[in-house]
Amino acid sequence: MAIFRLRNFDYLAIMKKLILLVAIIPLLFSCSKKWHGCTDDVATNFNINAEKQDDSCVYTRLTFYADSSQYPSSPVDHIDIQIGGTSLGTFATVYSIGGLINCGANGTTSYIFEDAGGINWNARVFLINGTVLTKTGSIAPDPNQTCILISTL
Repeated sequence: MAIFRLRNFDYLAIMKKLILLVAIIPLLFSCSKKWHGCTDDVATNFNINAEKQDDSCVYTRLTFYADSSQYPSSPVDHIDIQIGGTSLGTFATVYSIGGLINCGANGTTSYIFEDAGGINWNARVFLINGTVLTKTGSIAPDPNQTCILISTL
């Protein structure tokens, strides 16, 4: 019976090197971490470094309001706003020129984009004298504006 032996074969040294190699390999692959964030360049919080979408995108907010300077002879009773044929809301507050200064003002109706797609809006303005005025428009989110004010009159 023959016994084969390898000279100067140190099993302990080989095991140490193998364990070290097994420990280092996962570290090499973990260095390629993907950055999470908003990857939609139309969002106001677009992150150029993000490689993976994390549903954190924030889009432009529209606020519809009424300006009293447009119809001073017949006050507004109320205004209905529709987005794509669906009612968004009704409001009755009318601001004087320069009276509306932010998108969160009372007496307005707001819409926040949920994606990069544009919308069609329709405003029906009911005046106290019974006249109904209509104003329509189309708009898309703007990555440079967190708030867009839209006069319905």
